[in-house]
Amino acid sequence: MDEQIDVRRVALDSTMPGAVAAYIAKYATKSTDAFGRLDHRLHESDLVALDLRPHVERLVTTAWDLGGRPELDHLKLRHWAHTLGFRGNWLTKSRHYSTTFGALRSARSEWTAKRRDPAVV
Repeated sequence: MDEQIDVRRVALDSTMPGAVAAYIAKYATKSTDAFGRLDHRLHESDLVALDLRPHVERLVTTAWDLGGRPELDHLKLRHWAHTLGFRGNWLTKSRHYSTTFGALRSARSEWTAKRRDPAVV
């Protein structure tokens, strides 16, 4: 499993903050499984053939099982079992509008520069 570990030093005084941001964004936005099996909402029939790593499978099935309890129905855990019970996404992009992290970093950098010095074009 060591071949899946990618450790790099992230320093606050980095001369390439864009590279650091890209590195973090790359891993923060990965799916919960490497093959995209959890990229959609699940149905009971899906649970039999997921073929996930044991840890991820246990998280999915636990969310599903808890979602079947009437006292937890308000949490909609079955609806969100594919995200391990997390209701939503920490990062959302509109389907009608999309951009890259690089473009966002560039726009943020320009905006910051203009706030510091209004003469900057």
